[in-house]
Order: sequence, then C-alpha cells, then structure tokens
Amino acid sequence: MKKKTKLFLSISAVFVAVTMIGTYAVPPSSGAQAQSAITMTVFSHIDTTATGRAIQVIGNKAYTVSSGGTNDPGYFQIWDITNPSAPSLDGEYLSPDLGDFEIFGNYAIVHKRIEAPASILDISDPTNIQNVFTFPSTGGTACVSGEAVEVFGNYVIMSCGGNGMVLDIWDISSLLMEYVMPTWVSRTWMSPGSVQDIEVLNNIAYVTYTNADKMDAYDISNPAAPFLTGTAAVGRSYEVNVLGNYAYIVGFNSNQLYVVDITDTDSAVTTYPVVGQVAAPGGELSGSYASKLVGNGDYVYATSFSTSSVVVFDTSNKTNPQYYGHDTITSLPFSIDVVGSGGDGSIVYTGLWSGGFDIAEVQLASLPPTPTPTLPTPCLQDILDQTGLTLDDVTSDGQTTDEFNALCSVGNLLFVPSDSTENGSVKLETGQTLFVGSGAVLNGSLQTDVKGTGDNLVVFSDNVTSNGKIKEIGELIIVGGATANIQGGLQDVGTLTLKDGEVGASLYTDGSIVVEFLTMEANSLVSVTGTLECVTPDIDASATVIAGTDLCQ
Repeated sequence: MKKKTKLFLSISAVFVAVTMIGTYAVPPSSGAQAQSAITMTVFSHIDTTATGRAIQVIGNKAYTVSSGGTNDPGYFQIWDITNPSAPSLDGEYLSPDLGDFEIFGNYAIVHKRIEAPASILDISDPTNIQNVFTFPSTGGTACVSGEAVEVFGNYVIMSCGGNGMVLDIWDISSLLMEYVMPTWVSRTWMSPGSVQDIEVLNNIAYVTYTNADKMDAYDISNPAAPFLTGTAAVGRSYEVNVLGNYAYIVGFNSNQLYVVDITDTDSAVTTYPVVGQVAAPGGELSGSYASKLVGNGDYVYATSFSTSSVVVFDTSNKTNPQYYGHDTITSLPFSIDVVGSGGDGSIVYTGLWSGGFDIAEVQLASLPPTPTPTLPTPCLQDILDQTGLTLDDVTSDGQTTDEFNALCSVGNLLFVPSDSTENGSVKLETGQTLFVGSGAVLNGSLQTDVKGTGDNLVVFSDNVTSNGKIKEIGELIIVGGATANIQGGLQDVGTLTLKDGEVGASLYTDGSIVVEFLTMEANSLVSVTGTLECVTPDIDASATVIAGTDLCQ
C-alpha cells in the first residue's frame, strides 16, 4: 500500500448520443431532413496505370508516386496543375514498387517498398529526371523495404530494413551545394518495428506503426544519438499529422481519430495523453491508409479503404473533435492531399487503388450545434468552485446516471453537490477522485470496485455526513476547518489526512477506524467511539485523539 503524495485530475469529454440520418449528425427527434455534411465533386483525374500510393502538392505542381508490385512498373511523376481541371505531365521516372517520397529543393528522396534501396532523384529538369544516389547498406542492413521518409533541416530520416525495423538518419546538406554525397549519421533499432509513418516537428520525430497500438516520439536534436522521449497509446496507424502542441492520428482499423497532447514534460519518457477522441459512425473509417491535417489544425481528412470514401473531422476544438461527414469516391482511396483551408472550395487529391488520382472540390454543410447535456447546475458549479477548474477545462456539462440521484461526473472526477443527499452506494474505479461538497449526506457505502486498497482519492468539504461504511479507498482527505461525521467508520483505508487551517479538520465516528497511514495536521481532531488503529501515525503535537481503544500512538 503506497501513500499518495500528488493528485492528478483527468477531465475528458463526455460524448452525447446523436441519431445518424444519412451522413449528417442531428440531435434526436430534431426533425431535420437527411442531407450530406460533405460533398466531393470530382472534376478531373490524373491517369496512371498503377495504385496512387503518395501525392504531395506544392504550388502549381503535384508530385505523385504510383506503383504495383516488385515486377510492375512504378512511376514518380511531376504534374502541372496550374489548371486542376486539366493537369498535364511535366516528367516522370520509372522504377518498380516505389513508396513514400519527400521533396527537398531540386531533389526527391524516394523510398522503395520491396527489397530495393531508397534513391535520390534530381528533379531540377522534370523532363529529364535522374537517379543520382542510391542509399548503400549501413550498419549491416540495407535501407530497403521502408514505408516512411521525412526531411528535417539538412537531414533525412527513413524507415529501413525488413518491416521497417530501423530508423536511419543521413546528412543531405551536400544537396544544397548541388553535389550529391549524403553521409550516414545514425541507426536506431525500433521496438516493435514495422514503422509506417514519420513526422518531424521541432527536432522530434513522431512515429506510428502497423503492428503496435501506439505513437512514439524520438528526440533527434542530435541526429547521431536519437532517443525515445515520449509515447502515446493510440490505435495502430498508417499516418501521423503534427502541428503545434498536438498530434492527430487516425487508427487504421479502430475507426477512431485521436488528438494527442504532445507537450513535453521533464520526465525521461513522457506519456502523452489522448485529450480528444471521436469515432466515425458505422465503421466508415475502417482501413484508413492516409490522413491530412488541413488549415490551422481545424480539419482532418482521412481515407477509408473499406468504404471507398473520404471522412472529414472538425478538430478546431482539440478536446472535443467532431465527426463532420463523409462522401464516397470512384474507387478505393489509398493516399490524400488537400489544398485550401479544409472548408468550402478546398481541393482534395485522392490516390486510388485502381490507379491514378482523383481531383475533387469540397463543399461542407453547416453542422448543427453540438447538443449540451443537462446537468444540475449546483453540481457543475461546485466542481468549478471546489477544484479551481474553469469552463474551458470542462468540455461538457457532465452527466448523471440513473443509479445515483445526486452524484455526477466529468471524466474521472466525481462530485456530490453541496447540501445534497446521495442514497446510492458508490464504488470508485481506479484513478477516480470523489469530491463531496459542504453539507452533503452519503447514505450508502463508499468503497473501491476491487478488493484491497484502491488507487483513488476522496475529499470531504465541511459538515459532510456519511451514514454508510467507508472502506478500501486509497486516501480520504478532510479539508482544514471541516467537520465530518462518519457513522459507519473507516475500514482498510490507505491514508486518512486531516488538514490544518485556522481551525483544524475534525472527524467523528461511532464506529472504528482502521487505516495504514494517519496524518493529523495542526489543531485537527479525531473522535472514535470504537477502535482507532493505524500502522504509521504522523500526528501533530497540537492535534487531539479521542478513542475507545487507541492502537495508533
């Protein structure tokens, strides 16, 4: 049993059920007619004979990679899209089974997916694209069979080896001086491997995997010595988008969009929290090979291979992202890029499994306001008053359940409002915190949901009465100046703390108290009709203990 020293509050969004009519989310019984929240009108097509694996639009040029298998022709192509309705081919380079690529000045660094090394292409003359460098074997493993490549500063980082088991970093500063002599810098062996995407921001490489439900972050400020600095629990993903303090990840088969707060901490390896999460209804997001963050982080566009559609999320509120809608396209989508703000008039370029790239214009309908759940005002106000939180911290008004008549919750924070009576028995789950407001009455028992002392916290304000037994909770705190009447006593509680103040906290019980740690600060009082038993007492000299049997001194 461990004594708690800190309280961590996790406030998560509370999602409200809506009725789906077509692809448009409306409140139940609103009477709204079916309509689509997103319409994609295809007005042009880039014709290639192989799968549209990757696309990047820069200015009036679209750079594309399309390929089939090991023995099939693959194309790195440059298209003039000054008039998107009539794209024209500027030039191309043929090589089997091309994969991801990155543009760097007059060069393209192109990965090859199956047992072939990555290459650097000189694209200064699109009509005469040349392979000017093939990455050699380093560290005993050739940089082959990779899926991800990203340029940062004068370096390139890419996944290599069978199933993307390693990350190689190369110095490519020589390309800026118009001669090609990259030098190998470092190699990092990955766990579990199978790196699928890399995004670099502020010298941190964010990595997702096809065989692990997580995102890792590597500090590459010293490219010669990368090290793991953060991780987040998310569904396995083919693509990660990073902007500001957030990473946006679309799960490949979890049907979920995750918004992760990537703010670093002082810990050696930061566990990044998922602060926002939303599902696409009806499994619309199944088989998502690509996603694109658009505008100032306001929208995420994602492909759905299984439903042959593009799905759009509104991510302007990071802690409460919203599903916007979807629209089907002509074939199974494999890659995506978006030009514009993400709103009306934006142009979406979608690579197709059947070959080529569709070009479509987007129209977004106005979404109805997000419905606000009903909650007794005193409960929400007490949460704000007692915890110091603001409305910005609480992304919805919270919720109550049929089981309880007074208790309410927002994420892992539970609250019984001041001057209310809760008749139900409360079982706290691991990590939950319960605040009991001034003058509240608990008529049921209060305990954890598992046998043994739980990892949770209960805080009593002034003049709280508990008529049931309190047992097996992690820690009970009675605030300074408060008086608590606990008629059922305390059994197997981890830590009991009575805080000081102008008047110390007081606890009265006709039962017994059995705790591991007892902390009584200045001027506090414990009055026990039965037995007071503790393992480790920490009692201030000014505190008072009155007990039928005192086994704690």
